[in-house]
Amino acid sequence: RRLEESQQQRLLHNTLEETNRLDTLCNNLLLSSQIDAGGYRTTNDEQDFSRLAADCAEGYITRYPRRHIGKDIDVNIFVNGDPFLLQMAVNNLIENAIKYSGKEMAVGISLKKEGDQAILRVSDEGPGIADTEKKKIFEKFYRTGNEATRRAKGTGLGLYLTSRIAKTHDGNITILNNIPTGSIFVLSLKAEA
Repeated sequence: RRLEESQQQRLLHNTLEETNRLDTLCNNLLLSSQIDAGGYRTTNDEQDFSRLAADCAEGYITRYPRRHIGKDIDVNIFVNGDPFLLQMAVNNLIENAIKYSGKEMAVGISLKKEGDQAILRVSDEGPGIADTEKKKIFEKFYRTGNEATRRAKGTGLGLYLTSRIAKTHDGNITILNNIPTGSIFVLSLKAEA
């Protein structure tokens, strides 16, 4: 039967969302296996991390036009690394912030140079993560016991991969509480002079 235009658009939107989710899932599974087996060969070229982070942010702003996604990205911040892995790390953090916070809640993406470090912060206003679970969230396949988190689709690979990517780039990832509610993920990488 013929569907109304609004129904067609909703179905197309849902199909695209599900396709993107499955694509991310497959990429995460494949990359996780390659990294764990030592089969992924990273490149270590100079990357315009400002441009990469801005492009990732713009992709989500376009994909979620009704969400308030703020970005505060300084220009000309360069790091050495693998562009595919860096893009995956940034996308994983933004995707989680969107997925685990309500549709009306803001997500923030900032990139600043602090000393010799490129500091990417991705914040959300979701339920946050209990202190007892903060170290566990970077483990492979781990998902918090929070009921809201368990209802969201996921595999527990995104933060594991982001943590591995940070280590591969001699960087670090931490989590802070966002006041009054939510989380801030901080990815620190050595910035080029």
